Amino acid sequence: MERTFEERVAEAEAAGLEVVDLRAESLRTEFRDIGAVVHFLRKVIRMVPGFTVEQYRDRLRELHERIERDGPFLAHTTRFLIEARKPA
Repeated sequence: MERTFEERVAEAEAAGLEVVDLRAESLRTEFRDIGAVVHFLRKVIRMVPGFTVEQYRDRLRELHERIERDGPFLAHTTRFLIEARKPA
């Protein structure tokens, strides 16, 4: 479930923090082969918790065939940077 910018501010304020700065960035990642996808998913464990090639073999095969047929697979994500402090 994707949380919004506003929800993150509300959560920080509900925790008694003062939000000093808040930034969002939309990022684009391009995968040109399935090996890069597997490497990424093994390293960035929050994307697919418990990821294993064995568990996702069929989906990975489909994605490999798609990359071979249509070109790079593009993924987009949004990241937030929240600077908050405890009020004096």
